[in-house]
Amino acid sequence: MKITTNRKAAIEKAKIYNKKGIAVSISFLPVRAYKKEETGDDITEYLALFDDIPRHGLNADVTIKFMQFGALTNTLLIRESLKHILTKGRETKTRIWFDQELNWIVDDVIDIATEQDPSDVGICFQAFRSRTLKDLGRAAGYPIRLVKGFYNDYDIRPWSKVTENYSVLMDEVAKQSSYPCFATHDYALIEKAKKILKEKDGEIQFFAGVRDDLASELVKEGYKVRIYLPYGQVFQFLWYGFPIFDMPRALQRVAHLAKIH
Repeated sequence: MKITTNRKAAIEKAKIYNKKGIAVSISFLPVRAYKKEETGDDITEYLALFDDIPRHGLNADVTIKFMQFGALTNTLLIRESLKHILTKGRETKTRIWFDQELNWIVDDVIDIATEQDPSDVGICFQAFRSRTLKDLGRAAGYPIRLVKGFYNDYDIRPWSKVTENYSVLMDEVAKQSSYPCFATHDYALIEKAKKILKEKDGEIQFFAGVRDDLASELVKEGYKVRIYLPYGQVFQFLWYGFPIFDMPRALQRVAHLAKIH
């Protein structure tokens, strides 16, 4: 998997995916901000990205992470940081996905997302948390992206149980969401997603470079497919996200990434 480090490269990579009939969700990945002055460059970068998407005629939306806009400090800073981004998203008709990240950010993510119009935003939910089944009810009528989870605070283990929970949550997402999106590299879960998406409008999603061949196959089968395409400090982001205090799980995931790449 080749890491994309800047917006220009991300745009060019998005064009390649689009030519194959695959949509993208672009994300800029600094790690975290604690003060207002640390959020300015990230806001400017996203505003430029919103301009680039229609300029290049991309089939693309955007995924943002609250930690880069002050979520580790206070909710007011997040709201202030997001004002320009949400306005620009509406102006350019670009959907913005809110990633949930760490557990103490989840309520802010859902609260702020559900204050927006469902045509403007989508909400990501993580299957490695037991609270997610209940939380999905708060997002009824919104686009929902279901992922297994990446960060190092979670309460479902071992990983096989996360997979089981993901499968259960898929049915609830199909019921609650106006546009269900299933982000997974698990073949069995992809097969279940295909069955759901034969009845509902939604997507199967992958991380860039992980299941690109399968993504193309699914497009040929008639499914909507989107690739999550991050750029910026991707390695630093991955380092902060890995469960460093749970080495068995960390090693398991490293081995899995090595195998599927």
